[in-house]
Amino acid sequence: YALTMSTSMRQPFCEALATTALGAAQNSPAASKIGPKGFSLEDGENQLLQTFLSDEHGRLASQHVTIQRSLSRGLWLSHEKVVEVTTQKGVCWATHGYMSNGKLFLTPEEAVFLMESGTLEVFSAGLPMSIHQAYHTLVKPHNLQLYQVYAFLKRAGYIVHKKTYSDVSILEAWRCRKFPFRKSHLGAPDYRLLIASISDPFPTNTGLHQWAGLTPPAPLWCAVVDGSNVAFYTLQCTEMV
Repeated sequence: YALTMSTSMRQPFCEALATTALGAAQNSPAASKIGPKGFSLEDGENQLLQTFLSDEHGRLASQHVTIQRSLSRGLWLSHEKVVEVTTQKGVCWATHGYMSNGKLFLTPEEAVFLMESGTLEVFSAGLPMSIHQAYHTLVKPHNLQLYQVYAFLKRAGYIVHKKTYSDVSILEAWRCRKFPFRKSHLGAPDYRLLIASISDPFPTNTGLHQWAGLTPPAPLWCAVVDGSNVAFYTLQCTEMV
């Protein structure tokens, strides 16, 4: 089998998606009405975007009030790029973190999300981190797009874990179920997601074969980040004849 796409495998996402949108528009009855501004932001859309960005800035700059005695605590290990959980409180640990040598660790994405949720306090050099500081220290230097997709899926109610294969980080997502979720017996994920920016080239066909062949098998999706927006695309396997 082969994983195929309708566009060149090395074409940037922005060009490929624009080509697809333009082709659909040209084949539609309204194609003759699309002028030079057909795919540009209208005044209202631009205002909505600016409002969203302003709200995000305000959210990061605002104070987050939490009850200290209900907070879990962790220590940022800069060399390992993980957070070691030193105090566990609450029920979130059934689906967050991983055990290593008898200790519980969080990925940067998990730590920042739990800080935003008001359930975790992270310390660095003996001092507690603000959410703004954690956002810039834990996430931005490594993979901002990965965190955007992670947080999007978590807010949608999914259980999400990060995996790294051949130095490439992907996300595995499970729908929330009524029965208890055990990290020691994850089972097959409902989705396996590659993460890309809108300006990134498509993954190579060899890479797609590798990720599609991971076990346990799961549908392969691609999450494309464009600014503050996240779009999801399925990658289909096609038999070659």
